[in-house]
Formats: sequence, structure tokens, C-alpha cells
Amino acid sequence: MTKCGHVSMIKHFDVDPAGSNLDRWISNPSQKIVVLRHPIERLHSAIAYFEELHKIFPPNEDFDYDLAVYYGHSMPYMSKIKDQTFRIIRFEDLSLYIDKAPHIITNTINRKLENFKENIYYTREDLLEEVDIYHSFLQNKTIITPEEWKELT
Repeated sequence: MTKCGHVSMIKHFDVDPAGSNLDRWISNPSQKIVVLRHPIERLHSAIAYFEELHKIFPPNEDFDYDLAVYYGHSMPYMSKIKDQTFRIIRFEDLSLYIDKAPHIITNTINRKLENFKENIYYTREDLLEEVDIYHSFLQNKTIITPEEWKELT
């Protein structure tokens, strides 16, 4: 499952992104790996990504910014997988596992939750809960080594 580094993963595995979703990932019996990124970094990255994208392709009236940023790219998901068995790849180490795909790279490391924009998809409290789960995963989940990853793939 890729909520972070998904463009690079899609390119690496040559898969159709429309065919991947959380429910399918949970029900799949294969060994599970999660690319884990700090949730607030993920939010800031989504905002930065669409700012950069709109410099190239100005949004039209049909573009739903909140849908793209808050639902599509930064929606909390960790509470849905906390009972799953999986290993992790830390997002900041992703380049040790796969090549980065050529696309907009945001390199956002901001973990401050200032000026949180209220949206219909999740609350500030949901995001803070996601941060707690993130820290729990870092403490309680095993990191797959690049060598183990390469053996699997």
C-alpha cells in the first residue's frame, strides 16, 4: 500500500493506481509493507505538491482542492491498519529501496500543525491521533531492510 512515495512505487512496479486501495490491501494475503511518513509532513507535502502543480497547470473550475489535498493525499489511514501485521519503510529512506520517479518532489519536512484548514474529510484531532499512531508504528513495527526488500521484489 502506498500513501507515501506512491508515484515512485507505481512507476517501480508498473501498476495501475486505480487498482489499489486500502480495503484491497487489507484483504490481500501477501506480506505487507507500509511506506511510513509523518502525517503532518504528508499534509504539508500535499499542499506543496498542488501549489507546484498549479504553477504548471492552472486549476479549472472543476478542480476540488480540498478533495485532492485532504482526501486524496493526506487523509488519515493508520487507525484502519493498526491491527494489521506489516513491516515498514521509513519515507525518508525510500530512495534506499527504489528509485524516485521523475515528478514533482516536495521534500517537505515540516511537522508543525499551524493554520490547520478545516475540511469535511477529517479534523485536526483526527490528524493528531494519526501522529500518535505513527509514533506507535515506529516503536512497534519492524523496518524491512533494503536487502530484504530487494529479495522480495
